[in-house]
Order: sequence, then structure tokens, then C-alpha cells
Amino acid sequence: MPARLRVAILLAALLIAGACGKSTPTATLTKTTTSLQPKAVKITSLNAVSSTVGSMVFGQVQNLSPAPIGGIQLTVSITQKNGKVVDAPFPASTMLNVLPPRAKSPFQFPFDGTGVVTSVSATVQAGSVIPVPYDPLTVGSSTGTILGTAFQVSGTVTNSSGVPITYPNVVATMFDHSGNVVGAAYDVGTSDTVTPGGTSNFDIILTGEGRLVAHYTVVAEGRVVAQSQ
Repeated sequence: MPARLRVAILLAALLIAGACGKSTPTATLTKTTTSLQPKAVKITSLNAVSSTVGSMVFGQVQNLSPAPIGGIQLTVSITQKNGKVVDAPFPASTMLNVLPPRAKSPFQFPFDGTGVVTSVSATVQAGSVIPVPYDPLTVGSSTGTILGTAFQVSGTVTNSSGVPITYPNVVATMFDHSGNVVGAAYDVGTSDTVTPGGTSNFDIILTGEGRLVAHYTVVAEGRVVAQSQ
């Protein structure tokens, strides 16, 4: 299957260390995380990048339960240097639609025109049902490349689920040298069916300051094709 290119649009003017903005040092950032279901899900990472025109909040959520979890949503707020609290106007969601047991997925949320962020808080909650079934896909080899101010991750995934899937969703999380999430992007494939044992290529590009990316992780899932009776 041909590779499909998806670009994560991260508000170019507020990109990490972008020409128009200056990022807030992580050491000065106060982080608060809350889970409404602490035995099921938790926020394992939270970060905010500030510029003169806005901010981007990044993080990761982990499924602590023994069963898959879907419908995960997060409420996010930031506090500016002048003391003003800005709440996200709507919930953020994880980039994986369904988290397998112990799996992690990134999330992100943009804030426009907020200036320097001094603290960030996020609360996570999981849904009670999984409306659309997804199965994990096996990530094969992948390669990360700096492309100017962008970072590209390319590779393949294999349908090892045993059932046909469509819309392979491949998610990359980028980290800096301190382990902070500094970017997340995904490649959602087409409706073409990937049979058991079949493969799909992916190309993911995170726009922004690729030089901040020290390492990355990749996870993938596919929508299960409904079987005829």
C-alpha cells in the first residue's frame, strides 16, 4: 500500500523554539494531573510549550486496567505569567481511539494568543463503552529523520490481529532529551482493507523544531471490519 503523508499542523507561529516565539523552559513549568478513574487511566506525562502568540499542551495517557479503554477525554487549562487562567474550550482526546491494557497514547491541545505559560493542569476520564472496535497493529521498523525544522517518522505496520482492519491509525510521540513530550502526530490510512498478516506503510511529519526531538515512540491500531452474518 502506498505511503500516505499526513502533516500535524501545530500552529506554525507557536512551534517549539519557532522564529516568532520563545519557548518556556520546562524547569519553570508547574504541572498538575488528575484522574477521575485512578485505577483505570492516568496521565503519565504533561508539558506545555509557550511562544509570543500561543501555547501547545502535550502529554501522554496510560491505560492501567486489564481491558481496552476507549472514549478517553481530557480537560486542560493553563496559567499565564500574568496569573490569568485559560481553560480549553472543549475536551482533548487521545490520538489512539482505543488504548489496550498498559498502553500509552499522546494528546495535544493548542491555546491561541496566551503568551508564556507558568503552569498547566489536565484531568483525564475514560468512556464507559467502545463504540467502534479497534485492534492493535504491530509496528515494524521505523526511521526518524530531521527535515529542516520538521521531524519525519516513516515505517510499516502489520495487521497481526487475525481479523481484517481498515483505517490504520499510526501515532508517533516525540520526546526531548529530558523525556518531555514535545510533539505528537499521526497518519490515518484509507478505507482499504488490510487483511491479517498484511502490511501498511506510514509517513508522519511533525512540523516545528525537529532538533528538539531526541527520541520517539510509535503505536498503531486499525478499525475492525464488520463481519457479515
